[in-house]
Amino acid sequence: MDGITALKKIRESDDKTYILMLTAKAEVDDRVTGLDSGADDYITKPFSLKELLARLCSKERREDDYTPNLLTVGDVTFNVEQQNLASHNSIQLSGPETQLMNYFFAK
Repeated sequence: MDGITALKKIRESDDKTYILMLTAKAEVDDRVTGLDSGADDYITKPFSLKELLARLCSKERREDDYTPNLLTVGDVTFNVEQQNLASHNSIQLSGPETQLMNYFFAK
C-alpha cells in the first residue's frame, strides 16, 4: 500500500500519532494531499538533516498537543492528568512513574 493509503487508515482508526512524511513526491499537489490526508508535516527528498532535526525539535516542543489525556490498553486505563492507573483497582503515580507509563502506553 502507498503512504497516503497507510496514512488514511491510521487516521481512520482515530490514531493521533504524529506523522512526518518523508517522500520523493515534491509537487505542491502531492504535499497538499499528504497534509490533507492527515500528515502533521511533510519533507521531500533530498532533505537536509538539519531541517529534519529542527522539525522534530519543533514537534517535541508541542508534545502535549499529541498526547491524549486518557489512555487504555485492554482493561487498564491511565489518566495522564490525574496520574492515575486503574484496572480492577487504582493507584496514584509519582511524576516519574507517570512519564514512564505514558511512554509505555504510547509504544
